[in-house]
Amino acid sequence: VFNDGDEAAVTTTPVPPETVFDEGRKPLFTATMAGGMVRYNIGQLSPASTGANGICVTLQTAVDLKTENGRVTSLQIEGLPSYGDLTVPILTPSAASPLLTALSAKLDGSSPGRLSVEGGKITGYLVSGRNVNASTNHTMCFKVFNPLDEFTCPTVRLKVSTSSSSSGEGEEASYTMVQDVERKLRGYELSERAACAGTVTRARFAKATFRSWGNVTDSQTGVIMELLANNQLKSNLVITVSGLRGYATEQSKVALTYSANGEVDTSSVFKDTAEWSGSDTLLFTVAKTVELVVRRDAESPPWLEAAGGLTSGDAARRNGILAVETFTPFFEFAFTLWNGDKPQKDDMQLTISAEGYASRTMDMGRPAKEGTDTPPA
Repeated sequence: VFNDGDEAAVTTTPVPPETVFDEGRKPLFTATMAGGMVRYNIGQLSPASTGANGICVTLQTAVDLKTENGRVTSLQIEGLPSYGDLTVPILTPSAASPLLTALSAKLDGSSPGRLSVEGGKITGYLVSGRNVNASTNHTMCFKVFNPLDEFTCPTVRLKVSTSSSSSGEGEEASYTMVQDVERKLRGYELSERAACAGTVTRARFAKATFRSWGNVTDSQTGVIMELLANNQLKSNLVITVSGLRGYATEQSKVALTYSANGEVDTSSVFKDTAEWSGSDTLLFTVAKTVELVVRRDAESPPWLEAAGGLTSGDAARRNGILAVETFTPFFEFAFTLWNGDKPQKDDMQLTISAEGYASRTMDMGRPAKEGTDTPPA
């Protein structure tokens, strides 16, 4: 019986080869390493994944998986969104899990406990002399960073391969992975349904406000702009604010000061000036990539916090939805615009946009009481 929720590895009664019916095979089939998978579930920790995503996989095989006698065995998951090219650490419920020593990001076994990520393909090679035992549920998780585009419930496949380093001969079997929308993988209870693994919410500005502060005269207006994004802001990304009617654009560059999460930011992640484009559009340029910050929702499962954690120790709650909430720091910009010949009207609507991000109407904010609203220090 598969025991889905235990923290420790669960050993089940060995599966006789004649009972392996996967992929339409007939009784009396003798399982091989490539063809012996009997469980291949995949899920993600967040039902509405944005910038970062926690992917969890549970596998079980009818025969031991190993690399021996020059025949290399590998596991590859494909069909997920493109995550770029990198290696990611494996996180497991048990510190003694064989996956931490048996799988490597490199063919020669020199990067154990990690997986290689190339676009939408995630690969682990079996290290020589290390086994993934049969008839046991093996669960592993890893963290990846999502692309900006929306992605909905992809078909994900597991490919198990063995090949000879000398002759190149081998075998390969492919399995359509079972999406864990019922939340049966370790780390959360059997509660609310989840999205399919690989589901990504499009990049957007979760908060975008624009308001004046106390420094308003006939000739100039002091402005505070607030931004919070749900995905990385890449270096050289241009953020556009349009609809700024009634301001003098002869001042081609606008000096900026800004804070991150309420503190003065000296890291120069944004250029220190914004630039006018046309008569009503202001351009803000990202100078350095703005990384994501994982926001704690509640206590993480202890095993996800090991070795830095799936989300740096800041996943969300064990009970119910286990969300991985990721955003950029909360930025607050202060700058001064020069007024034009005609006054701005209360019905002015501003739109914020950036390449890869969904555009949105900015919140104009409530006028602050005199003397209570000040620009960032």
